[in-house]
Amino acid sequence: MAMSQAEIDALLNGGGGADENNCISGDVSNVETLPGGPEPIGTSEEDFGEYLLFQELDAISEIGNITMGSASTPLSELLGVPVNISNPNSYIAYQEKVFSSFDTPYLTIQVDFTKGLKGFNVLVIKEADVGVIADLMLGGDGRPENVEVDEMAISATSEAMNQMNGAAATALSDMFGEYVEITPPRTIHVKDLREANHHPLPTDEPVVVVQFMLSVGDLLETTIMQITGIETAKEQVAYLFDKMGVEPPRKALETERSEVRVEGLPKELTRIQEESAAYAAGGQAMEVAMNLPLEATLMAGKINCRVADIAYLKPGMVVDVPQAAGCVQLVVNGLVVAEGELSDGKFRVNNLVKSSLK
Repeated sequence: MAMSQAEIDALLNGGGGADENNCISGDVSNVETLPGGPEPIGTSEEDFGEYLLFQELDAISEIGNITMGSASTPLSELLGVPVNISNPNSYIAYQEKVFSSFDTPYLTIQVDFTKGLKGFNVLVIKEADVGVIADLMLGGDGRPENVEVDEMAISATSEAMNQMNGAAATALSDMFGEYVEITPPRTIHVKDLREANHHPLPTDEPVVVVQFMLSVGDLLETTIMQITGIETAKEQVAYLFDKMGVEPPRKALETERSEVRVEGLPKELTRIQEESAAYAAGGQAMEVAMNLPLEATLMAGKINCRVADIAYLKPGMVVDVPQAAGCVQLVVNGLVVAEGELSDGKFRVNNLVKSSLK
């Protein structure tokens, strides 16, 4: 399923329309779980921003929306009944909270990415739901008399989830323009919740949970979870924004902060200059300000050149530098603050560039 221009536009505009599977854009505005879900790390970017920004989490919802929409098609064909997967809800939680939140036996179906992406992807489904899916795959009416599942039911459900994962991987490949390959699924049936491993995933970081409502005809309406690692989520977001030709949210934020720091520097230097007398008198505020670390660069000059000029550089070549002979500039955060000479590993200040302090 290739990513359509309409879907790209919807992502750029922060929303999305419904598709043939009633999959609409993800909801992270409240960062709340669907019924029966685990407790998220928090409900604001201050709580989880060190892992993912709101925009990144929203992008993960959109990615899940498209991939699970694609995955619902083979599942519907396998079961012979309509399958709808609703709009996802994405949040970040500790995996101990995720796996300890289940109050019923469940299955985990895990695949690892081997090409295109790194990390893992896990689907979690309740045991009772496994019974319905397996019964339909084995020719039943989806209303099994025996709620408990056996090895045949687990095998049938694993195959259904394998088909879903394959369709989702294909959707990721189409979306990112990068071939995505996964391992065969590993299925674990957790029967005894008291002795269950609540830290089964290969990461010590919190995980990203994308939670959906799944309906299978009029037989089943339940929640299904897609769990992935923070780094895998970041990688998916980077691919998505690169495909759209848009700067990723985190990089855009870092650029914005960098520009703010550079633009604010002259005012800070002016304040430091104006208050130097207070510092000499022992003012505590200025003492703190004067001890703030800065990184300075000594620059011999700037030149305009072509890529070819750099590509053909060789030892012994001489490059003309349009600057007074021996003149070196002291640069702080992109601002020239002084000019002088460099000799024997020491910089001698000849002139202060006062214009940088205005």
